[in-house]
Amino acid sequence: MKKVFFCLSKSPCGFTLMEMMVVVIIVAILAAVGLPTYFRSIENARMAEAEMWLGNVQRAQGRYQVRRDGIYAPYWRSLDIAPVGMEKEEYMQAASYCTKDTVQPADGSCVKNGFKITLYGTNSADSGVVAQRVNSGQYSYKMARFYGDNTKELFCVAGEKYPENDRDICAQFLGQDVYDDSAEYEVLRIENSAAAKDDGEGQTPQG
Repeated sequence: MKKVFFCLSKSPCGFTLMEMMVVVIIVAILAAVGLPTYFRSIENARMAEAEMWLGNVQRAQGRYQVRRDGIYAPYWRSLDIAPVGMEKEEYMQAASYCTKDTVQPADGSCVKNGFKITLYGTNSADSGVVAQRVNSGQYSYKMARFYGDNTKELFCVAGEKYPENDRDICAQFLGQDVYDDSAEYEVLRIENSAAAKDDGEGQTPQG
């Protein structure tokens, strides 16, 4: 049986163009306010993941150092937290790991939206680990820690592609009122730390 609906109101039924425009404007305002907050919360979760990686590497390097008379591991395969697959021959001298890539590129260039985590130095006070944001389209910051830093201080610095976005998200994540550009020097120390020729296991890597 076919149903028939009648408009019982004295005013015209349906929405006027003005009412529709008001709704669209309200939705646009809510989206403009809510979406940046939503995307920032997602990025904060990614940063927390990177911080976890840095902490795990720092502790693993501490255990490795105890066994190797003060030498830090230059390659992921030497750590007891090495990701699955890093023991393969093509990754025997891999100092970098891409967190989201299912297949690790031999040249260390990450493909997917994630972090490139790199080990720097083996026997220097400046030795440490750096997690660089890659393939984001919005962020390029770096997060880092020294291996031997008992304070476990976390650094977050702006990258080259999106420096303004990076400064904002770094300051927000670390709870800073203003971005600390002095941390850039500390991260540079880590990246410039000299790599030892010996891998700490009595074998010299073949280049």
